[in-house]
Amino acid sequence: MLKPYKQRVEATYALMECFIRFTSENSARIKAIRDATKAAVRTQERFP
Repeated sequence: MLKPYKQRVEATYALMECFIRFTSENSARIKAIRDATKAAVRTQERFP
């Protein structure tokens, strides 16, 4: 059985706030990791 609508909306909203806060606080690190991963894939010769 689903939880009441208001409770589901509030929980989803809180989760989104956490995602946004984490991304904001770690944006430079996230960008650096993404850039490094993209560079590694460009030079990758084998794809599992």
